[in-house]
Amino acid sequence: MNIRVILLRHGESTYNALKLYQGCSDESVLTARGCQQARMTGALLKNISFDAIYTSSLRRARETAREVLETIEPQLHPQIIKVDRRLREANLATWEGVPFQQVQSEFANDYRCWKQTPQNLKMKLPRSQQQNRGQEYIYPVRDLYDRVGKFWQEILPRHQNQTLLLAAHGGTNRALISTALGIAPFLFHTIQQSNCGISILNFFAAKPGKARLEALNLTTHISENLPKLKEGGKGKRLLLVSQGAIHPTQISKLAHLLEPVSINFSLYNEFDTSSAIANAILENHPETVQLPITQPNWGKIWQNTLSANNHKNNDELITGLVVASVRQIKTFFAKIFEIESTDFDHLQLQPGTISAIHYPNSEHPPIVQAINILGFNSPEQSYFDRDGNRAIEIETPVSSAIA
Repeated sequence: MNIRVILLRHGESTYNALKLYQGCSDESVLTARGCQQARMTGALLKNISFDAIYTSSLRRARETAREVLETIEPQLHPQIIKVDRRLREANLATWEGVPFQQVQSEFANDYRCWKQTPQNLKMKLPRSQQQNRGQEYIYPVRDLYDRVGKFWQEILPRHQNQTLLLAAHGGTNRALISTALGIAPFLFHTIQQSNCGISILNFFAAKPGKARLEALNLTTHISENLPKLKEGGKGKRLLLVSQGAIHPTQISKLAHLLEPVSINFSLYNEFDTSSAIANAILENHPETVQLPITQPNWGKIWQNTLSANNHKNNDELITGLVVASVRQIKTFFAKIFEIESTDFDHLQLQPGTISAIHYPNSEHPPIVQAINILGFNSPEQSYFDRDGNRAIEIETPVSSAIA
């Protein structure tokens, strides 16, 4: 029996809006927009029967869980939400409440460590926390991975063949996904989690503690065709479309979703279906430079071409569309997450979906922004629960998703 887990990051908070580091601070609460995002998420999840709901003990996550629950089932009492302190954000004691820019300038060495080797960042705890924890310093990322690992170990045996909702934080969700898939802590920043972004894990009964990632950071339900870019919004972004048995209506939906996106170039195999898919998606992008590859080993060619250029600094955003097979894209993700491609059946990649990767600059690892984004407004295109019943209407019209 499997366990299905839907991960949700909290809605926009006051510290998000002010561009302040949050960590374990409980001063940050949801903004009006954050509340609206949570209600829109609740409308999306309305048809799912959750067996349990867990949330971080921090207010911004608890408020998000309450807004979602009230939209899903208004008559249910909020006490059914289980609060767990292990789902709190990484403890960034020194930086909490401090603006991003100030941290970069005043803590330059620590900030560089945070971005390049996050598992090695060390912080001195406030005196009150030193007394409670019995230690003077903390490694925030190591502590976070230890906490969420213990959380998985305890709760998974309780919920065999059940569906869970977890409302937590960007860092917490990245650690939850990483520990479930076997992604090392030094790759902490390779996974993006947007406000009210949805990710889905399915834990295997035959492989305790190991999971398949069914979707990552879906945001179309909160009016974001693609997740918003981080790290200054510059560099290179790749939009990977997985080919396969795709109905023309789905290609049309992808074209609609990407219509407002500026696409600078596209890569595809000139001699298979990827050519037709790319041409259909780019019908409204006459400015896009199309780069068909004709060699038989084209998969290696496009990966080598992109890898050779992905560390170049760009003063603007360059977006490329790549149409490739499910296997080729999985292999690409395996390299990013440093997982053996032969073992990378832990990613469920759907044909006819979009995955997004952002390469901000030479000092930051690639950021996987999303996996398995579908087109809009298609009742037949859904994510399904383990029994085959419709679980999530990813294409729910945004106009009707506000509770």
